[in-house]
Amino acid sequence: MKAKFIVIDGLDGSGKSVAIEAISDILKAAGEPHVVLRAMGTGMIGEEVRRRMKEGRYNDHTESLLIAAGQIDSALS
Repeated sequence: MKAKFIVIDGLDGSGKSVAIEAISDILKAAGEPHVVLRAMGTGMIGEEVRRRMKEGRYNDHTESLLIAAGQIDSALS
């Protein structure tokens, strides 16, 4: 299969995680290698950034830097 990049986007509570899990299960069953990433990264830093941003404690500039840090951490993991 030629490489694909699939993006799932939507509002909070719209079922993104459910859709991602279903697609991942289909790809696993088909034996297709794939990687699931989240917007701020899937590593330890990205998960912590996501948790803290939900608290609304940061200004826009700080949030941008934290998101970048999470993405870099995820890419290097």
